Formats: sequence, structure tokens, C-alpha cells
Amino acid sequence: MYKFIKQSLLLLLILTTTLIWSQKEIKRVVDKKIHIPQALIDGIKDNHFLNTINLTKRNQTSVTQLTNDNIDDHELHAAINPTNQDNIIVGWMNFDSSNTTMPLVFKLFYTTDMCNTWQTSTIDFVPHNLASNELLNGGGDPVIAFDYNGNAYISWIYTIIRIVSSDPVEVELDMYLTYAKSTDNGATWVRAPNNEDYISSGVISYDIPHITGVVSGNFPDKQWMAVQPGTNDLFCSLTEFNPSGNYNTGIDTWGIRRKPNNQTIFEPKVLVPPTGTVWASLGTLAFNSNGDIHAVYPYYPAFPNPPLQKLVHVVSTDNGLTYSTPNFIADVDVTNFQGVGQTNNTLTGMYNRLYPASHLAIDNSGGIYDGRIYTVWNTNDPNRNKRVEVLLSYSDDNGSTWSTPANVYDDDRNYGFQHRPSIFVNDNGDLILSWYDNRDHSIPNVYRNDYYIAVSTDGSQTFSELKATSTPLDYNGATNGFNNNIGEYYQVVASDDTIVAFYTNYDGNDTEIYYKKVAINEVLSIDDSAPITDKVSFELKNNPVNDEFTLVINAKEHLTMEVLIYSINGKLVKQFDKRITSIGATTETYTINSLNKNTYFVNIKTPFGDFTKKLIKN
Repeated sequence: MYKFIKQSLLLLLILTTTLIWSQKEIKRVVDKKIHIPQALIDGIKDNHFLNTINLTKRNQTSVTQLTNDNIDDHELHAAINPTNQDNIIVGWMNFDSSNTTMPLVFKLFYTTDMCNTWQTSTIDFVPHNLASNELLNGGGDPVIAFDYNGNAYISWIYTIIRIVSSDPVEVELDMYLTYAKSTDNGATWVRAPNNEDYISSGVISYDIPHITGVVSGNFPDKQWMAVQPGTNDLFCSLTEFNPSGNYNTGIDTWGIRRKPNNQTIFEPKVLVPPTGTVWASLGTLAFNSNGDIHAVYPYYPAFPNPPLQKLVHVVSTDNGLTYSTPNFIADVDVTNFQGVGQTNNTLTGMYNRLYPASHLAIDNSGGIYDGRIYTVWNTNDPNRNKRVEVLLSYSDDNGSTWSTPANVYDDDRNYGFQHRPSIFVNDNGDLILSWYDNRDHSIPNVYRNDYYIAVSTDGSQTFSELKATSTPLDYNGATNGFNNNIGEYYQVVASDDTIVAFYTNYDGNDTEIYYKKVAINEVLSIDDSAPITDKVSFELKNNPVNDEFTLVINAKEHLTMEVLIYSINGKLVKQFDKRITSIGATTETYTINSLNKNTYFVNIKTPFGDFTKKLIKN
């Protein structure tokens, strides 16, 4: 015991003074994966660390807070059961940098009544057979998927640091990409025996501060899962780095593994990128109704200082044995992804985990857009200073050609940031997007981001939007001393009639998990409408509002206007006296403190027709 403690203290002293290694030498792979404890390690690792938290419904009528635990929660993912749309599973990382023995705990919860109540899943996340000279020190990337029988899968990554020698200092780092299966809506989970639950694993050795070699396997990272209809085979895309061989170039790193439905072991990886592709990673998967496997991923055409990545699409029609030649979708400009939020009083590097974050979804509804493939991603706008946006493109020919990328929101500012998109298509063919957005926050408060939901019923030609957040994410608080940021991937899910968007926010102390549950018809019904006229126009300022709202009126002649407030169900809830407007630009303020928090319609009656505006009361 004493020898182990002495070795640990020596290792900690050296590792702590050389922490820059973990952010430079292997930053691209494990920037969020490795945690070196900053306090003393005072004994052998205890395997019983998993704890749970009680989920509390904070507000039944608006945003719901899932966590309140004074520990950073991030890197979330969610999935909805195709056989029971009231069943949703959500998981995330719970990261406590002050914990010397268990800095990372995964959280996993499920609902079977469409978020009315939540339960804690029973699952053992800890790697098998930890030895006395090993410590859990990080991990990440929980990803969830359902098959078409209603069974659920989760995959996650854990890293272990192992002391090999204290003089000279030699350590090994193990990384395990692991999966488990649930047959009861996410209540309990089973892992395959004898390490068969490891999708991929690798061991690297290093002295400080240099990687010295690969002991065995590869270094897995950035996985994504999807299940094939018909066969219920589970597919997992992943990056597998070999630091001594191809890490710096990244050639032949990204590919897809298949686990047949009747087996527990994943088959060998099928390399997807063509020979010569440089550093491909962060790919996502989806299946069409025919069982074709579609994937999109970005890759670097040059390294280590690329101005652009290429976003491409591949498809497999033979159950993942081979993949097509990549079809080009768009260039991805990553120029400002590091420290992109440095406008005025924002923190350096607040967006420094802003990967292209490409997401993929396919319309399998049988409707008018059946078979349409959608993808969204992050990119820098090279025509503007420090502008990051979310773009969308689609294909109607199985991925051979793609539409011109376009954004789905209205923000022309030079310093706008829309980022970390998510996409979903429900069984009706409704296209649902979600993303972080700072459009409502001007300088010097551009570090504040809201979470938005958008719905399209016409194949992405038009969208209706809804702000999901009741308070904005404060990046200056959330990333102050928080190296892990909020993660790369997010996931919105939807039933035939309801959207549930999960996101991370900062509560003034640490990052917590929230969600917004909203009816699809509520989002679709809140579009503004107006007659065709040049005589008068109206603008609703600072929406959402609290106890009053302001209309900005631009009139070319005097006119009488009447303002009526309707509930989302069409019931008249408030009526204001008629007013005569002045010529030119004027403002009118209306008090609505008697109304509950909800979405309303403002109906403005004029001699030239009725104008309708969406109004959200916080």
C-alpha cells in the first residue's frame, strides 16, 4: 500500500506540472478524456462509486431541469423508442474535477410516460477488473440507440491510467469503448461477459511528456451508433488512433463496426475513407427504410494546419461490407473554431470544443419527402469576422448530390454564433432541428446562448422556431476553469406529436441538464402572419417577455388599431382598447402581468387587415 501511494504521489507531481502535455501532444483525441487528479491519491481504487441523483420537475409548464447536483453535467445524448414513443432514454457525463478517485460518473435515466416522470437506470459503467495500480481518470461520449424491437443500447468511453514505474516515470493509458443492452425500456442494462462488451480498446505507453508507443490495440474515440431495420444489427462508427503509427497523419482512422443482432462481439472495423484521407473522425450514421447505411463525416485534406475540412457522404448497400466513394457535401471552414468567442468580454477559447458536429437524419415516413437525407453541421463563415453558423443540406438521390447548404434562421450579424446542431425526423416526416444560438444577445453579452427548436413540414423549405431556454447559457460562467466545455453532440428527439430537446445550461454554479418538451403543433402554429400592405407594419420587441410587451409601429397614415391576445388554443384571454396610431415610427407598451407563462398570439386588427405575432411570456 505505501509503495503504491508513494508511486502515485510522484506521478501526480510530475503529471500536474506537465498538464500542458494532455492538451497539446494528444489534444485532438483526448482533450476531454483525460483527468489527472489534483489532490492526493490515498489508497487502492474503490469500485463502488456510482451514485444517483433524484430528478426534479422544476417547472411543468416550461423548461424542466433534470439535474441539480453541484457537479458539471455535459456531453449528453438521448434516444426515443420506435415501438413506444413515450419511452425516452437520456445519458450524460457527470464530471467532478475535485474527485481524486472517480472524477467521472455517467448518468442514465429513462421515462415511459413522455417525460412526466423519470427513473434512474441500473447499470455498471465501470471497466472490468481494475488493478491496485490503476485509476479511472476520464472518459466520455455516451451514445444511445434503440433497435426496432424496442431494445436499447448505450456505448461510452472510460480511460484508465496505470503506474508502470516511478523511476523512471512510466505510465500506460487504457481507453475502453464499451456497450450495454437493455430489454426493459432502459430500466436495467446487461453487459456481455469476458470483456466482449468492449467495442474497441487500446493501450498506449508514455513517459512525460511524450507518447512512446502502442502496447496493444488502438485508441478509440468519437463513436456513433445506429440500428439497421429488418436485421436489428447494431452499427458503431468510431475513430481508432494508433499514436506510434498514424496518429499525426490520421490516415485510415475512421470506420464502422457491425454487431450482428444474435451476437455480442463487434466485427472488425471496415475503413470508410478512401486511401490517403487525412484525419477523418466525428462521423454519424442513419439508415433508410431499405436498410442502406448512410454516414456523413468531415476530414482534413491536409494536416496539421488545415483551413478547411471536407464534409462528405458515403452509403453501404451490402450490410456494411463496403462503402461508396465519398460524395462531397460542403467545405467546412474551421478557422475560428479555436477561441471563436473572443468578442469583447468573452473568455478566450469559450468555443474551443466546437467541432463540425455533423448530424444525419433520414425521412422514412412514406410521405412526400420519403427517402430524403438531411445533414446539419457547424462551419465558420469566411466572409464575416468570428461568425459560426449551422448549415443544412439534403439529398433526394441516395446521397449522390446535395442541395446548396443554407441556414434556417435569421441572423445577419457579423459576430453571430449558431452551433452544436441536432436533427431528427419523426414518423410523420416532420423535420426537427435544435441548436445553440446567441442572436438575442448583443455586444458585450455575445457569450450568452439560447437553445432553439425548429420544425419544418415541407422538407426544409420553411421552418417554425421556438426558443427552448428560459434563461441563456452563460459561457463566461460555464467555461471559467472548465476545460471540458459542454461537449460536441446533442440530440433532439420527437414522437408523432411532441418534441423533447435536451441541452446543457449553467445555473450560476456549474453546468446542469435541462429539457424542453413542446407539442409540434405549438411550434408550427406560432408563425407570424400579415396582410400584403405598405401602409403599416408591426414589430414585437424583446420576445420572450415578462410582464409587458412593446409593439413598434411604422405607419404611413393615421389608423385605428385594436390588440387582442389569444391562448395557444385560440381562446381570447386579454383585450386592449383601440388606439389611433401616429404617422411614422411609434411604440406602444401593453401590460400582461395577469397572464400565465405560456405562448400566445397577438392579433392586431387594422383597416388594412389583421397582423398576428407570436408572443412568449416568461
